[in-house]
Amino acid sequence: YQHQRARRFLATASHELRRPLTALLGELELATAPGRAADAVRASAVLALEDARSMRRLVEDLLHHARARAGALRLVEGEVDLGDLVAEA
Repeated sequence: YQHQRARRFLATASHELRRPLTALLGELELATAPGRAADAVRASAVLALEDARSMRRLVEDLLHHARARAGALRLVEGEVDLGDLVAEA
């Protein structure tokens, strides 16, 4: 059962990373196409940056998950100011 869960997790993670990676590659291909106007290149770069940030968040989530599964994260209980948490998010 655990191998099945691990396979499903990896399939889901791969799928989630594929979307921003595909979009990132598409934007970079557009940005580097011959004859592109500077405004179009900048717009492509902005979208590529957003996709790269999305991928970074996904990879960080995967890293946190791996650390938690390995027991490398410690749960700290305490009060949380939800207003601060929402503002930070």
